[in-house]
Amino acid sequence: MEIQIYLTNGRKHVLRVEDDRMAQDIVNAIRPGKFFRQAVLQVQGSQTALTINPTAIEFVEFETTILPEWPSERSFESLEPGTPPGRSFQPIRLISSEDYARLRQKLAARRQEDETEQKPGMEIDAVAELCFKSGNVRHIHVRGTLGPGEDRRRFSLKVFDTPAMEVQWEQGGFTLINPKNVETFTITPGPTERSPLVWRAEFLIEQ
Repeated sequence: MEIQIYLTNGRKHVLRVEDDRMAQDIVNAIRPGKFFRQAVLQVQGSQTALTINPTAIEFVEFETTILPEWPSERSFESLEPGTPPGRSFQPIRLISSEDYARLRQKLAARRQEDETEQKPGMEIDAVAELCFKSGNVRHIHVRGTLGPGEDRRRFSLKVFDTPAMEVQWEQGGFTLINPKNVETFTITPGPTERSPLVWRAEFLIEQ
């Protein structure tokens, strides 16, 4: 198993776990809700020991065939405690920048055709771009069904409140994201719900 730890200062630590049993133990020992809130993260090598402040971690990538057993952390169901009746979400998927651009254009066009409000039982099919403090960028694909009293805007807001988010890879592996180090979260299509606190404007340029 290979592990890559990305930090807010732009540095990256790459680790290799040769023993399969040890790799399984590492994954099983992770508690996503507490991972970025623990006092320190320690890595012990044969000659060197590394201690990391978890609050400085943007995300951790695990290249492995081992799937973590965190059913409540694999989707937007983890963004607030409890699961409202009727809500159902598939695992969040990591996608390439090319797939993000293609799906973003496709989903934005679909939004133009359907401006109806999101209601319970309606499907959410959206892509999002997460920009981190160091400048790192990752793209995700989110699919699911709304529960009573829910809308896409609430999910956008909850991203910054959840303690951790797990994103699965198509070819095996997963990423554990620290939302506290996400600076912007861009979702397409955006919410149709109106709010007096939201600026209504079109995007002309991003720098």
